[in-house]
Amino acid sequence: MEQWIAEGNFHYIWMSRVLSVHGSSQLLEKVPTLYHKLKRSNPNMLYVCDPVLGDNNKFYVPEDVVRVYKEQILSLADILTPNEYELAWLAGTETIQSLDDAVASCRLLHQRYHIPLIILKSLRVPGHAEELVLLASHYAAAGEQKVQHCWFPRLEGTFYGTGDSFSALLIGHYCNLASPLCGNLPRSLELAVSTMQAILLKTKELNSHELRLIQSRELIEHPSATITQVTELTYDAAFVQNKVESLQQARPLLAKRLPRNNFVGGLQEAR
Repeated sequence: MEQWIAEGNFHYIWMSRVLSVHGSSQLLEKVPTLYHKLKRSNPNMLYVCDPVLGDNNKFYVPEDVVRVYKEQILSLADILTPNEYELAWLAGTETIQSLDDAVASCRLLHQRYHIPLIILKSLRVPGHAEELVLLASHYAAAGEQKVQHCWFPRLEGTFYGTGDSFSALLIGHYCNLASPLCGNLPRSLELAVSTMQAILLKTKELNSHELRLIQSRELIEHPSATITQVTELTYDAAFVQNKVESLQQARPLLAKRLPRNNFVGGLQEAR
């Protein structure tokens, strides 16, 4: 995908972050029609999907929205950018406890929906109380999975809009033909995460929960990488394959395990 992007083999990006204010899947069901219309107009369109389901063990949407994502949306995506909670539910596992768990969940989605690139925006790992980790999982047609990762400081606080902002920052570097980093995923991730950290620090400084993007304009326009370098992750291939096989067998049970009483609905809790 890096070479395809770097060579400019697309004309525009379509990023989808669909919110159903009234807790309905009707809006989300319009996405495939719009996608195919745009794709006919431009076969080289790149689709980045941020699956809005929930966070912190709470759903923003009812379970029929999860179904629509699985049945109609995920197979369309070129890049998927879930959080830890969304990755777990889309893969059919209740929690992700380790890096290998996350790699296995990504592999399952790669295999099932043929998504070339999945970026897990943050993951809490036991034993790393002060840090979060980001994963970028690539999947080739031959079935080869390559995973890159980087650790970054965990900032205490409640912030709204981090998922949107991170995805926009990443696309601005990785998929922007005018960017010197176009097609360079490791460097794009470093700058996106570093800029996001700087925005959060500015937001904390101003005692706000809503991201202070205007006040952070200089940080966004002139980013600098301040986090650990993105590196390739070595994972337990046997564990990952066994985990994928167990998830495939457990798939029909997912609907029965959805926490119906954890739906917070609409925009009451935003990212």
